[in-house]
Amino acid sequence: IGSESMFYNPSGLTELNKNFDISINYTSWIADIKYLSGGAAWNLGNYGVVGFNILTVDYGEIYGTSLLTPAEANLYPSGFKDNGILSNVGAYSFGLAYAKAISEAFSVGGNVKLVGQNLGESSFGTSSKKNDATKLAVDAGVKYKTEFNGFTFGMSIRNFSTNIKREEIEEQLPLLFSLGAA
Repeated sequence: IGSESMFYNPSGLTELNKNFDISINYTSWIADIKYLSGGAAWNLGNYGVVGFNILTVDYGEIYGTSLLTPAEANLYPSGFKDNGILSNVGAYSFGLAYAKAISEAFSVGGNVKLVGQNLGESSFGTSSKKNDATKLAVDAGVKYKTEFNGFTFGMSIRNFSTNIKREEIEEQLPLLFSLGAA
């Protein structure tokens, strides 16, 4: 209930009982992953509730690798080399939400957001490609309060958008074979 509902079911914004609500959340997760999220919502009375939200994800330290060119294969028998820690690896989302109570029992809401992800750079022999993606995504939700002991149920569709094509390989990747005798 309140501004944090924008992240789960935007129709929950209609439960905001005051004129303004703000929420800030931080989670330090396993493998150095860190989430920071926040939202602000304004209750406009009969006009509904409008909100703004932000989410960032830091994936922690990720080491990048590169496939080798045939000339480099003698230097690194594993077929790849370590490029060190990648910089700016993470994800983000900026959204604008709106919700309105259609009746005392039924509410609807939506959230339009710009989402993105940065996954470093891929190297394929002589070429490389940045693995950054940005899309527009939509969340939609409904909520219904039943007359059965205050039971309320809701439904939401989150992150509805087109697909992202991550990598296009412009050259043939080398096949690496390793033979060993026992």
